[in-house]
Amino acid sequence: MRLISPLVLLLALAAPTAVLADPVGKFDIRGINPDDGKDYTGTVKVTRTGQTYKVVWSIANGDLIGTGIGIKMIDGKAVLGPASEGDVGISIAYGSGETFGTVIYFEQPDGHWHGTWAYNGWDRISTEDWFPKGRKNVARIEKQDDKQTRAIDTQLSTPMPALAGPKN
Repeated sequence: MRLISPLVLLLALAAPTAVLADPVGKFDIRGINPDDGKDYTGTVKVTRTGQTYKVVWSIANGDLIGTGIGIKMIDGKAVLGPASEGDVGISIAYGSGETFGTVIYFEQPDGHWHGTWAYNGWDRISTEDWFPKGRKNVARIEKQDDKQTRAIDTQLSTPMPALAGPKN
């Protein structure tokens, strides 16, 4: 049996490790409502169901259900395909009642997932971030309007109003 040098062991433990890509799990969410610019929070659960993902958002006004496909990076290009453990992104179509939309998320270097989404028929987009369940850290969320894009730091432990859905 070969002994490992304490210095080699210390360097191995101190080296940065890559975040494992895989959108499966339970997450706390924080996003921005495009109709009124207010923040919302909730939870989302992502499961792999064969070649697709089942995504269920729970927000105060109810649940949104989505179906997603995986995104991998191959030769520096984003490639959509069957759901798998190596996915660094997920593209989802979702709906609730008569409301439906689309969203794409990519895993960020700190392990949270950042997405850009839109409702059907709207001329605006918005953003949402997913944080592994129970994680209490700061996210940078982009608020977009006609004049400028401004970044606002938010804390997950702060309660926010729920998503109300689009107003017609």
